[in-house]
Amino acid sequence: MFFIKASAENFIRSHEAVYSLELMYVSNKSQVHSLNGIMKISLKKVCDGWVFNQHTELDVKDRMGNQNKSEFRYSTWESSDYKKFRFLSISTLDGEETSHVEGYAFIEEDYGRIIFEYPEYSSLLISSETLFPMNHFFLTMKKDYVNNPLSNELVFSGEDENSINLVSTFKKSFPNNNIIMVRSAYFSLSDFSEKPDSEVELMLFQDGLVNSVIFNYINYKLKGNLLEYEYLIEPNCK
Repeated sequence: MFFIKASAENFIRSHEAVYSLELMYVSNKSQVHSLNGIMKISLKKVCDGWVFNQHTELDVKDRMGNQNKSEFRYSTWESSDYKKFRFLSISTLDGEETSHVEGYAFIEEDYGRIIFEYPEYSSLLISSETLFPMNHFFLTMKKDYVNNPLSNELVFSGEDENSINLVSTFKKSFPNNNIIMVRSAYFSLSDFSEKPDSEVELMLFQDGLVNSVIFNYINYKLKGNLLEYEYLIEPNCK
């Protein structure tokens, strides 16, 4: 089985990518009848850390025949030492804002803190063991999963005000085509359910470019397929 032996940070390349999104499963409990859209992402190495941007546009039809346009914008910056994090997340439905969260977070030796600056100022104390998204991603890429196929970590993503989750992650490598599968289940800390709120499965290349993704929202699943991509020139930092 193949494993990245050097630092995962050195393998990941800055890039932009576009994905088509389509409905691959819907349960009888779901209000979604049909769905398709486009997702654009960029992952950039900068001199003081990593910048991630996501822009998703979805055309959704419910079981009553109503059609809506959903849009999601998400931007983060995470420091090179993974101790500082900034986040912005905005969701709209037919042009009307339904959610807007932004702020910053930091991790100290004995504790961490999230500062929400919008929609209203608030502060939340968190465990110093909490990971931000890039730190969680790199740890997953570097971890040897042979003896322990699952890892469980506290992760704060900044996607909304309740986005601290226990994330259970499974990784498998396919050396013949240099593909790595990463499957993560997200459990809410606000209840004690044994079932995850959502799951994400990535099929990605060793350089961090995602070839396909499945978003499992339990009552329905979305699949994203890579349409186009471009590697970006990284900064010459001194």
